[in-house]
Amino acid sequence: MATLVWMKVLRMLVVMTVLAAACSESGRDNKPASTYPTGTVREWLLAVSGRDVPKLVDIVDQDSLAIILAIENGIPAEDIEIMLVQGISEETVADYWVSFAGGFGTHTGLALDSVTVRGFEQFAIDETLFAHVEVGDELDPGTVFTRSYDGTWRIDLVATFGEALLPLLEAFARGIPAGDDGKRLRREVREAVIPALLAVDSLKPAADRLGTEIGRLSVLLQP
Repeated sequence: MATLVWMKVLRMLVVMTVLAAACSESGRDNKPASTYPTGTVREWLLAVSGRDVPKLVDIVDQDSLAIILAIENGIPAEDIEIMLVQGISEETVADYWVSFAGGFGTHTGLALDSVTVRGFEQFAIDETLFAHVEVGDELDPGTVFTRSYDGTWRIDLVATFGEALLPLLEAFARGIPAGDDGKRLRREVREAVIPALLAVDSLKPAADRLGTEIGRLSVLLQP
């Protein structure tokens, strides 16, 4: 599934420096890894590498994955609403991440579980807590975004893929039925994507801010 979105993340990971000490800090205490943004990213890389579907369901923000699936595959509005409300089947989760891991290995010859996770900085967007996690080395760093749910950190794919999603999200939003028919879906998508995009935007230099594009999308997603 080598789409624009998938290739954005592949490109991000390819430019990282890959070192052997990926998991050297993971055993510092007895708390679950997902209570730390860095632990969440390490667990994600390990889970994708090991095709650990239950872990991927638990550690990846499933709303963000549902939206990625929707805009990559042209899923009808009624089906994406079911995915957002009821969750994504494990078969679909497995298919996505198996494809991702296979493509990464084919294109790079590298192991996802060897990517070094270095540190994080957390910040709030309104009432939503995010952390951007630094991966790779200091000369050529990459970033993975995590989002907190009552103290549990999960990978936010919309934020991680960032501004490459904006044109696709806008096209998707324009296809949601108008009026009451699409009200619930617009609300669900808005809650998932607008804070994530604002998180990305908040870290950009002022000259590169995406406020106009995010504002236009926000209007399209008004319930």
